Amino acid sequence: MLFNRLFSLVALASLAAPIFAAPLPLPKETEFEVSALGWEVELELKCKERKLEIEVEKEKENGDKKEDEVELEFELNGELVKYLCPNHKRRDATDRSMAASVLSAQNALDALKPNIEEAMRGPIGSIEKKVGTLMVQVHEIVSTLNGQIKLLIGADQSVVYGNPSGGAQYTDTELAKIVSTYLLHISQIEDSVKHVSGYKFTSAQQRIREDLLFMKKTLATISPEVLSGAANMMAKILSMGHDVMA
Repeated sequence: MLFNRLFSLVALASLAAPIFAAPLPLPKETEFEVSALGWEVELELKCKERKLEIEVEKEKENGDKKEDEVELEFELNGELVKYLCPNHKRRDATDRSMAASVLSAQNALDALKPNIEEAMRGPIGSIEKKVGTLMVQVHEIVSTLNGQIKLLIGADQSVVYGNPSGGAQYTDTELAKIVSTYLLHISQIEDSVKHVSGYKFTSAQQRIREDLLFMKKTLATISPEVLSGAANMMAKILSMGHDVMA
């Protein structure tokens, strides 16, 4: 399929290439893991995901909009650990739309680009550490978006295709363009740091790889039309050179 080979159309030997060519894995339970990303990032991501899940569940059940405390419970080193998540601000329907979530993630990625460019200028001895830290932030952005998109499964079309600017709902083509631009920006970042190594960097890179596969799977469930449209647009843009997206 086109979507399975779109990233091989250009010399972006980044993590996007093998991701979209790989078959979808069997579903498995999400596990809490404290890794090189650190406690703060892991807990924040889990809190955001759980809060959004509860928000959607309550609205589906009875329209309850009361904000409750959210507590995470997980096992660490053989002991049960509990963590109380900070309060969060609710998002309205248009802010929960796919476009709103993707555009927010893209803006966050764009804000990191100058920092990545500066880190890549050196000095050489500092590149691995600085870029590794920045890639952890990239993963946080990608992972948060995936959690938001996951909650759109089964949502009303007015939410999925909602326009955050308040205008008419997006069409499949318009939404596909937003998604493809986001994915291309990830490819640009990966291409710019492709010669960097180090445990922290490769760990974050692997997690981004998993997130891209997760996003592919989720988009296929929510809207195959948007997924297919994004693939076609990316193939066309990449064939002209990915620098046109800069």
